[in-house]
Amino acid sequence: MQLRIYIMTLVFLLFGTIVLAQEKKHTEICIDFRGNTTVLDTAYMDNASNLREMKSFLQTVLNEIQPVAPIEKKTETIIPEPAPVVTDTIAQQVTDTIEEQPVLREPMLAVRTNLLYTLATALNVGVEYYTRNPHWSILAHYTFPWWSSKKNHLCLQVLDGSIEPRYYFNGQAGHTGHYLSLYGHANLYDLGLDEELGWQGEGWGAGLGYGHVWQPFKNKKWKLEAFIRVGYYHSVYDPYHAGEPGNDKYYYDWEGPIENFVRRNHRLRWFGPTGLGITLSYDLLNRKVSKESK
Repeated sequence: MQLRIYIMTLVFLLFGTIVLAQEKKHTEICIDFRGNTTVLDTAYMDNASNLREMKSFLQTVLNEIQPVAPIEKKTETIIPEPAPVVTDTIAQQVTDTIEEQPVLREPMLAVRTNLLYTLATALNVGVEYYTRNPHWSILAHYTFPWWSSKKNHLCLQVLDGSIEPRYYFNGQAGHTGHYLSLYGHANLYDLGLDEELGWQGEGWGAGLGYGHVWQPFKNKKWKLEAFIRVGYYHSVYDPYHAGEPGNDKYYYDWEGPIENFVRRNHRLRWFGPTGLGITLSYDLLNRKVSKESK
């Protein structure tokens, strides 16, 4: 760019020299190039106007050919906007619906034993099924002691089965509190107290039961129950006694010809208390419960 300026200045200077040579008077011109400025020094005052015109002309040319500073191009950085997040509303609703909920459970089946019978060496076991209705349950109980001692003429052999629907008044899921029941049972037995007192027979009965169930233990699966039964019991039986010492035989009590003997010729009819007990039970099985059924 500087070289171009110098060349053009020399061209105009040559042009000016030719013009001045045509003047009548001789003119000396001294031109000093200093950077972007030009200084003219003349020796004759009568050429001053011409030189001033030349200087003005050259200055105009120089101004026109001044280098133009390059225009900086501003680069605008375009930051792309984040794409909108599409939320699957249906999937979100399904996720909210299937969030894990705490599993609710309630007792379904309990096993039990009458502690009073067990202390009397009468082994027994019961199963109580709790219905989904918290007021109702069904109990099945079985008593099965089966032992004897001929030396002491003692015998306790009983097979007794009973069924008992129950109604709990408070309607709690754990089936606790006061209840009323209706029971029925049947049995066969062989009872011997000494060498003169023994009975063999079969019987059946039915009646009402009343009891109370509570949870005194820290583990609520364990329960205690106290109950009493009142009803009717009917039995047919034969009394018997021991024979001569050493023969290990027992004989029915019968007076009359042997050919007239008929088994179970005695009857027992009883109305009153038919059962008493303190029961220990354990909730063995549970079932899931939905909130709608609570």
